[in-house]
Amino acid sequence: MRRLSVLALVLLLGVAVPAQGQTATKTLVLHFTIFQEATHRHVHPPPGDAGDSYSTTLILTNAVAQLGKGVGGHEGSMSFAYTLSGSCGTTAGCSGSTDIQTVTHFLDGTITAASNNVPLGKRPFVVQIQSGTGAYKGVKGRVEIAPKGDPKTDYFLTLP
Repeated sequence: MRRLSVLALVLLLGVAVPAQGQTATKTLVLHFTIFQEATHRHVHPPPGDAGDSYSTTLILTNAVAQLGKGVGGHEGSMSFAYTLSGSCGTTAGCSGSTDIQTVTHFLDGTITAASNNVPLGKRPFVVQIQSGTGAYKGVKGRVEIAPKGDPKTDYFLTLP
């Protein structure tokens, strides 16, 4: 009987405690509607769009109920900057690629993402997560901006 109790305890601990070296991860998908504040153009030579950089702030509100708030709940903002390696026109749209850098500010931490040579003619703009702070420390994943050209942003996160 005593042997059975020890065996049951060992089996229970083996299930409850992950093997050494393994870490549990949590995936989280967040969907936001974005409201874009004024965009600032930072002109760089030569004349034209290529090499110019732009910066703006995107206000993030819940597109679905998430993070303890309902649809439309304010969750944070994203500092969004990009440098064109192409051109944009009023009728033809944009061609070429861009380098994108973002920092998302939530109440419980930040997420920094950046990608180079993101194609301008393809949606969504996919930006790889580089790092996080606070609740997002050690985060991996991607941010998808303007899926289908809509004013939305989706976060696909893997947290340690």
